[in-house]
Amino acid sequence: MENIYVMKKIMKKILAVLLTLSLLLTGCSSNEETVEDQDSITVSYVDVEGETVDEKEIPFDEDDTLVGLMEDNFENVSVEYGMIMTLEDYETPDDWSTFLCIYVDDEMSEVGIEDIELVDGMEVSFVVTEYSYE
Repeated sequence: MENIYVMKKIMKKILAVLLTLSLLLTGCSSNEETVEDQDSITVSYVDVEGETVDEKEIPFDEDDTLVGLMEDNFENVSVEYGMIMTLEDYETPDDWSTFLCIYVDDEMSEVGIEDIELVDGMEVSFVVTEYSYE
């Protein structure tokens, strides 16, 4: 009779350990899936010589905006009338001899930064561009 009592106690402990391990493994795997399944974009800042100054892969949620992601992930970001005026160490000069041109998936954006819709996997580049007076 005592052996049955001991066996039941051992079985309960084994079940408790298995349940705990199961919960831990389930929690870990679901967190990994959430991170892997999250949408993201790649954003790069390119200087006037064409050199990449900074590049980041940034995860985003459905309600995020490109302006918000830029402000959260880069320094010295300012936007005026849909144009990005400052980014990191760059500031658009008063004479507009250079400016930040936005490229989305290697195509010049036809809209301002505030109107760019985020799409998973998209690549956004902010390229310092010399103004041509021709």
